[in-house]
Amino acid sequence: KIDIKEKEKPFEEIKRDEDREFNLYIKNLKDKDPLIRQDAVLRIAVLGRKDAVPYLLESLKDKEPQVRANCANTLRVLIGKESLSSLIGLLNDKDPYVRRRAINELEVLKEKEAVPHLIKLLRDKNIRVRGSSVEALGAIGDKDALGALVKLLRDKDSSVRASCEVALGKLDDKYAVPYLIKAINDKYIRLEVIVALKKIRDKSAVPYFVRTLRDFKIKIREESAKGIKELADESVVELLRARLNDNRWAARESTENLMGELKFKKSLPYLKARFKKEKNKHVKIALGNAISSLEKI
Repeated sequence: KIDIKEKEKPFEEIKRDEDREFNLYIKNLKDKDPLIRQDAVLRIAVLGRKDAVPYLLESLKDKEPQVRANCANTLRVLIGKESLSSLIGLLNDKDPYVRRRAINELEVLKEKEAVPHLIKLLRDKNIRVRGSSVEALGAIGDKDALGALVKLLRDKDSSVRASCEVALGKLDDKYAVPYLIKAINDKYIRLEVIVALKKIRDKSAVPYFVRTLRDFKIKIREESAKGIKELADESVVELLRARLNDNRWAARESTENLMGELKFKKSLPYLKARFKKEKNKHVKIALGNAISSLEKI
């Protein structure tokens, strides 16, 4: 039988071991090998020793970008909001990777004081820095960023534009609606636009959801249908009626399924009229199901 108590180290011995480790890592912050310096910064975070902060602040000047980037994370882990000024300072770092890491840490802190500094980075030359800044602004949720974000809907990079749509959805403000509606013509970010408009829940988006029911991508058609179900009233039937004659069978099928799910009995004569003309077997099944569903009401 193992005696657990015999295996336990006295507190003083544990403290000595930890101090020994700590002193080694502090020493390694000055090592010639950048890999050792990088590792030291991360191991200090694991120890959770706040007395390492002065040494880490000094390491923010390290010539190796990865060391500076690791310092951003370790400082945030050790002192939380107190690391804010140091992280904001790193937003001006010459290396884009370090700037991104600082942005990521600011995103975790969600402090509004960082917002104006992140807005400045929306003009950064590096695509990933711009994208990370957008994501951080969305996470922080300060509506002061709205004006800058809607301008970025014209960014030359589609991934940045897509991140912008997600951020605007999180900010959930109707100010963004006309800009999002305009961006629905952008095929590279159409899905993100629809999801953002759904989150904002402005009924003026409904006619555009009806239009995107005919998109080639099934996910876009599905999200458009969800938006219509969440926001539309019976007046949407007249808009959907025109889609019943769409030359794309997938658009007709999506429309018919939706009309059945909406449960507006006003749709019934339009569906029956289309049923007589429809030649596509798959679409005709959808029509039959929608008609059957409405007749039970």
